[in-house]
Amino acid sequence: MNFTVHYAPDNTLMIVQLALLEFERLFSTKLVDQPNQRQGSDTDVIMNPNGLITVIETPDSNNY
Repeated sequence: MNFTVHYAPDNTLMIVQLALLEFERLFSTKLVDQPNQRQGSDTDVIMNPNGLITVIETPDSNNY
């Protein structure tokens, strides 16, 4: 199972990475463009309606 971690600099990326590594989960990272995140592009709002970063995208499309 592969996860995608959407992150912004100076956010909680390291904590999330450590947790995924501890549970031996495969993951990739994707930098979030924060100015666009604040404007609320359609995909950002669907994936992350609360506007919080870090978001973990799972293979079954559940986002945390």
